[in-house]
Amino acid sequence: MSGIGRKVDQKQDDIYRVSQTARILRHIVLMARQTIPNIYFDTLIEPKNFDLIVDIAKNLSTALKVSHTIENLLGKICKSKYCVALHANYRTAHNATSFQKLVESEWNQQVNRGAIQLIQKEKRSKVHPIPLTQDLQLFRIC
Repeated sequence: MSGIGRKVDQKQDDIYRVSQTARILRHIVLMARQTIPNIYFDTLIEPKNFDLIVDIAKNLSTALKVSHTIENLLGKICKSKYCVALHANYRTAHNATSFQKLVESEWNQQVNRGAIQLIQKEKRSKVHPIPLTQDLQLFRIC
């Protein structure tokens, strides 16, 4: 919340965006706990858990926008984790940068590609209406 400025300067959309992000993070952690009980988000953002995060994102991504949102969110979290880790100890900072490199290099291939293919399939199968005769006559007059 501090990232969106003073309370008097915040818009309703800003507050909604932050709460939506928190809900997405909660879903990710809850789904991860089905595989790794008692895991927390901080320990989830490590290279060894990347494939688990990819599987969770595929399950949550019903549209390309959702997968992009999760990708951007993971990038921001990696940067935040890196900064916090620099203040505490270097080992977790390395985990954060390694995880971020995996997101940057493999996310589009493993997560976004399926959503893009689904969108393209829907576009191809969409039936385009034939123009009405009156509309064609109007264009012909012009």
